[in-house]
Amino acid sequence: MNSRLLPKRKTSSAKSELARIESPLDAASFYNGLLLAGLMKEVEYESTTGSGKIKKFLRLVDGTEQIGFNRESGFHEFKTESRFYVDSFYDAYILSVNSIAQHASALFESVNGSREE
Repeated sequence: MNSRLLPKRKTSSAKSELARIESPLDAASFYNGLLLAGLMKEVEYESTTGSGKIKKFLRLVDGTEQIGFNRESGFHEFKTESRFYVDSFYDAYILSVNSIAQHASALFESVNGSREE
């Protein structure tokens, strides 16, 4: 199918979308939820300042094209910025929040389980 016939989907940053839906999460927390869900991954790279320091950034993994994409950063050719489709951001938000809730529940169970012993 010719991609020019498909409607262009509006994209936005996580920070903008979180503000739009009045979420209590900040972008870092949202990204951590997606990381827990396996929808983002940490990518390491060596600092471009020559310090040898290892830095990290998060990017969407393959298979997440329905919620967003990784746009090349204007600063480094290897670093990307995640962009989210406005019409499916709520889906990404729910996946993130559910992953955070599952993590909290597992943590609660492990703490309470160790207290009962």
